[in-house]
Amino acid sequence: MTTKAAQYDSEVRGCPREAEKRTRRSSVPKKPRPMMSLEEASDTATEKGSGEVMAYLLFEANPRNGKRYPKPTYEDWLTLLGDQWTRCDRGIGLFQPELQEALPHRGPVRLMMTDDENAAYDALPEVVTIYRGCDANSASLPGICWSLNKDVANLHPFLSRFRAKKPAVLTACVPKHWILAVKLGRKEEEIITFAADVKMIRPADPDRADVYRAIGIREAEENGGDLRSQRPSLM
Repeated sequence: MTTKAAQYDSEVRGCPREAEKRTRRSSVPKKPRPMMSLEEASDTATEKGSGEVMAYLLFEANPRNGKRYPKPTYEDWLTLLGDQWTRCDRGIGLFQPELQEALPHRGPVRLMMTDDENAAYDALPEVVTIYRGCDANSASLPGICWSLNKDVANLHPFLSRFRAKKPAVLTACVPKHWILAVKLGRKEEEIITFAADVKMIRPADPDRADVYRAIGIREAEENGGDLRSQRPSLM
């Protein structure tokens, strides 16, 4: 018997009431935590602005972070994160360490994807070539949002909400099992991964970006929809 075990045994033998208290305390079941439904969490997230929603998801709604309840289950939280992902453009970069801690590192994370997105994931090859538009000054710290479409990546550094000083396009490879999810909203063919292996860095092409933007605007107009709702990534 170890020293601590012997000491404990000696104490409880000499004090039956104390032993009873310890036994009783350890056998009392914990009170279940109140949970929030996916619908309730979704309604709350929708009320948040685009600059607030990621902070809400990570610090208030995440059941693995903090003791404030009610919260959704972790499974519902993954679904909620997938549903809200395209609203979180700026928050994703700001909270990358927190996302890396909260999410699995291997894919697929099925709950983050719709049926169409799950089908797109299943259709990927075992090694995937992906692209990311960014500022060349931050190319050594690649983010977690990539695209299967090089034109989408080439456009991003020129968007008003990103406006890179040195627009660049990264080309990377990633094994399929390191891809967490495919997101098809806004026609960006987005890939979410923490494991992109950058192979090439090239300056982004402004002329190519203008052509791709013009095509997207024309498509939105022909479909009779609002440009921002059809393809907000063009703004």
